[in-house]
Amino acid sequence: MYYKNSILILLLEKNKNLFYLVGKSLKFLNKNKRKNFIIVGQKNFFDKKFQRMLHKIDDVNSRKISNKVAIIDIVGKNNKSYFNKTINFAIQSLKNKKAEGFINLPINKKILPKKFVGFTEFFSSKLNTSGKETMLMYNPNFSVSPITTHIEVNKITRFLTKKKIINNVKNIKKFYRKYVRIDIDILITGLNPHAGIDMKKTNEERKIIIPAIKELKKKYTKISGPYSADSVYNYGLKLKKPFCIIGMYHDQILPIFKSINKFDGINITIGSRFLRASPDHGTADNIINPKNIHNTSFKKCINFFSL
Repeated sequence: MYYKNSILILLLEKNKNLFYLVGKSLKFLNKNKRKNFIIVGQKNFFDKKFQRMLHKIDDVNSRKISNKVAIIDIVGKNNKSYFNKTINFAIQSLKNKKAEGFINLPINKKILPKKFVGFTEFFSSKLNTSGKETMLMYNPNFSVSPITTHIEVNKITRFLTKKKIINNVKNIKKFYRKYVRIDIDILITGLNPHAGIDMKKTNEERKIIIPAIKELKKKYTKISGPYSADSVYNYGLKLKKPFCIIGMYHDQILPIFKSINKFDGINITIGSRFLRASPDHGTADNIINPKNIHNTSFKKCINFFSL
């Protein structure tokens, strides 16, 4: 019953504020007419007023909220055990076709195994698609995608490759055609200031970025660049339609995305047969009063899966 057209909502660590965020969204979830939702997390971490909505035991693992929303009660001895149980349940549900995708609430990256720089890479490894993943910060008006993600600035050039640029464009084009049903305009930045055009040595643009763009133009339309990162957004606005900016590293393009979209964006991992989305904000563990927690980005995740 619950698995038909179901999306999992993962609470991957015991953070009271994030449990509150989901709890205050239960009525919104229940109004959704297209999907069923399965919350995966520890039941007693919800506030009492939300726990009262978790009634009618369905079986030993699942507690029913309504016809649209259910909860799988995960209990772990510590945060690491809890995280592993939650993510393993989600991955097996995807592989067994018992869920279409999942939304995970933000997590502290310290909980991840040390070899992974972020959840995007961790999720891809669990599905045996490492190296094929793309981080897409999505908004209906404009999106951004970094070629390198959560790595130190002095290591960017080590991980910047022509193959990675081509892979990201391929994934983004496929994603937009399948889920948004448009052929998205993609603007690609350079790495160096002014895209390196006024510098003596610009090996990244000359040997990696420009060759990647030339190869991509042979297969795809609406590909352009390299643009200077400080003005690429203005070039996008001239298109007067949705566009996506591909930048060379995380903080080159995410500040403008978050500044403009506020809580109106979501983080999507693309590049595998399953979609994973997350609110575009942090863990909120610094917020003392949970009533100040915004659930706007979480709702955007729900709406996206309901397209």
